Amino acid sequence: MEQTSEILDTIQYIGVKAPNTEKARYFATFLEDLKVGEKVVIDTDYGQTIGVTTTLPFPRSHYQTDDIDKIHPLVRRAEEEDLRNFALCNKEALFALTVAKEEADHLGLGMRFLSANYDLTGNNLVLYFTSDNRVDFRDLLPVMKERLECTKLTLLGVPPRDKAQMIGGIGICGLPLCCTKFLRKFEGISIGRAKNQGLSLNTSKISGNCGKLMCCLLFEDDYYSEAHHQFPAVGTQHQIDGNSWTVASYNVVSRTIKLTSDLDTLSLTLEEFFEKTRQKPVKTLKKQEVISQTEIATVPNKEDDEKNVSFFARHKKFFHKKKNFKKGDNGGNETR
Repeated sequence: MEQTSEILDTIQYIGVKAPNTEKARYFATFLEDLKVGEKVVIDTDYGQTIGVTTTLPFPRSHYQTDDIDKIHPLVRRAEEEDLRNFALCNKEALFALTVAKEEADHLGLGMRFLSANYDLTGNNLVLYFTSDNRVDFRDLLPVMKERLECTKLTLLGVPPRDKAQMIGGIGICGLPLCCTKFLRKFEGISIGRAKNQGLSLNTSKISGNCGKLMCCLLFEDDYYSEAHHQFPAVGTQHQIDGNSWTVASYNVVSRTIKLTSDLDTLSLTLEEFFEKTRQKPVKTLKKQEVISQTEIATVPNKEDDEKNVSFFARHKKFFHKKKNFKKGDNGGNETR
């Protein structure tokens, strides 16, 4: 147990961005001198490929996630032969994309292909596509395999949100899409969140590049839910300067309240409202601690011994004594 713990303490973690993705995934490695932007070989579900490091190696104790037990080893630094094979595979992938479009159109399948990836051996090909309807591509597979002479061909349908994540873009806020930067999974977002935040229910205004409701509706929903308790309920009546006023609406962001009477309208800040109605203000919201994306990846998080042992047991061939390691000995699978 002590030896296992010592070996686990020497493991470093590093973020790597795979081809056609903007979001980094994390791998375990003993290579402590890796720099940001270095090209490395990683294992995916569809074979080995080249990835680019996006972080410096950091200690295992600084990795905060629930899936630490599923992190897999980095294969090795990319060598000259790997880079040559990768360049050739990218060239062949463009040709495969052209062939796929031709054959799909010939069969009338209505498929729109986004990208194609070969693994470093050139035997496994993955084609990503979207379609408005369910597609039966059983007739397409044998034709494609014959024309491209690949050992394994995989066609993967891409949902709208994943398509936006794969392509990338700029959101209505002027920043890169959240799904390309830090979102690891998509959660269900209902129109009720837009109502809770007082937004227009025009779907074109609250939808993202993917055509679905914007993911950022989820980020601020808890704040709005709590902030609503600070304001008087819409429709309630209050006495101000001897006149009766009804709360017509309020704005959480500007912290203003709109009141109406039979003859006039009035706009007050939340503080002015409590002062004029002589009501006690609701307890203010607690300040939320802001953690940057880099800090999120390095916040210490203790894991129990069972997970540590399980991780080591599954990769005991890889994680043997550090002194036995040579350059390029790493091996493993990417978590997807």
